[in-house]
Amino acid sequence: MKYLTGLLLPILFALPNLVLANAGITLVASGSVTASQDGSDGRDVKRRTKIFETDLVTTGPDSRAQFRMKDGAMIALTENSEWQVLEYKYQEAEEDAVAMKLLKGGLRTISGQVGKADHTQYKLDTPVGSIGIRGTHYEVRITADGKLLLGVYEGTIAAETSQGTIELGAAAEYSFASIDATGSVTYYETIPEEFSEGHSLSKNDIERLIESGAVDASDVADALERLTSIDSFNVTEKPEEPLENNAEVFADTQEPIVTEDPATQEPDAAASEAEVVLDFNEIIN
Repeated sequence: MKYLTGLLLPILFALPNLVLANAGITLVASGSVTASQDGSDGRDVKRRTKIFETDLVTTGPDSRAQFRMKDGAMIALTENSEWQVLEYKYQEAEEDAVAMKLLKGGLRTISGQVGKADHTQYKLDTPVGSIGIRGTHYEVRITADGKLLLGVYEGTIAAETSQGTIELGAAAEYSFASIDATGSVTYYETIPEEFSEGHSLSKNDIERLIESGAVDASDVADALERLTSIDSFNVTEKPEEPLENNAEVFADTQEPIVTEDPATQEPDAAASEAEVVLDFNEIIN
């Protein structure tokens, strides 16, 4: 009996590391994309690879990925990015909640169901500040010098920094801005040129994903409908001279599953189509 207990205890202690909550699934991965848990060796991320809570997803040079999260959100990562899913609860026993972190690089996302009714349920942390949403299609990029670039194409985001909170998008005067490490803000009249490269979530991209069989139309119907209603932007136009931040802006701040063995995952049938399916130099068509 003691011998049997000695064998079972290590297995029982290992179970919490094996049983993880599913957060989403990979639609397309191009280049070197990995996911790791608590500093463990990363597993390769390919089409249909599941993404779990606490996963740290990393893209290498010339590498990109797109994911559909469990609440219908779409997320696209640019190259040289590190993105962590801290928590992703949707229609479970616990209250809905999304908490993510962008450590480096950039992402673009169309938010899903979580956060629509209760904006406090959603948060994206960055080294410069935290972002909340109000039914949103937005983009984030961390530059080499540590600035946070923000762009909103639909809805509104609220960015909390060390100097206070600003809003961008439909409920604000501007849709594009950069924030430095001190919290100082620069607003832009047009899309920053850094957003004209790296990743895409255009209507044409999603339609091509459907045509290639990488995703079912019913799974992305909401995102497709929202993209159809968004006006086109000229992303090749260089931004006008930025409007420097006025300090007064800040005066009054306003089903558990078991991880898969990579060897059992389906081969990436769409890998050869990845560059065709996603033209990452197109932002909005």
